Amino acid sequence: KVLAQLTIATLVCLTSSPSMALHPAEFPHQHVEHPEMEPGDKDHEPEEELAPEISRTYAGIGLLGGALLDNGTQLASGMGAGGGFEVFLGWRFNQWIGIELDWTTSFHPTEGEEGFQVASALIGTLSGLVRVYFSEPKSVEPYIALGPALMTANGGPQSSTSLMGLGFSGVLGLDIHLNPWLTLGIKSTYLGSFVDNTEGRMDYLPDFPAEASFLSMVSGSTHVRFNF
Repeated sequence: KVLAQLTIATLVCLTSSPSMALHPAEFPHQHVEHPEMEPGDKDHEPEEELAPEISRTYAGIGLLGGALLDNGTQLASGMGAGGGFEVFLGWRFNQWIGIELDWTTSFHPTEGEEGFQVASALIGTLSGLVRVYFSEPKSVEPYIALGPALMTANGGPQSSTSLMGLGFSGVLGLDIHLNPWLTLGIKSTYLGSFVDNTEGRMDYLPDFPAEASFLSMVSGSTHVRFNF
């Protein structure tokens, strides 16, 4: 009888011990593992918006108006303000730098001016420009362009030769991209070129004053550009 009581007491102690109470057999359980947070997940930031696609190759055509700055010579003062058009072709290396070949022609009245034997002068320019953009590609892009230039002048179809001079060109422009294929632009241009029309030269133009001069022309233009 005493032995039975001791056995019952032992069983009661075992079932009431802390280790048995934590995980009683009649209550099945499951350990849930909590996944570790990866670094940066908590502070995840949205992806940065991509810059607009850069159009590598482009070509354009536009209208321009310009005038030569009077420097006291007959060549500069005799050709009045005039207008014409331009065509250009360009290629962009990256978002900051591009190159461009630009050709312009404009008509300038000379009738009645001393030294001129024609009613108007035809001025042409051919410039090789390096474009530098001020910002990353976006809808509106300002830029500057610099490069060497060739200037020609004659009296149109009635002239047998053209007066030629080497110089440089500088441009301040603004491109407005309407869509990936079409761009509108405005720009102002300075052209400086030395020309020598003294007698005896191969490019001597008898219809123009016989003198040498550094000619400066400023112009403004607007154009439409097609991107490829």
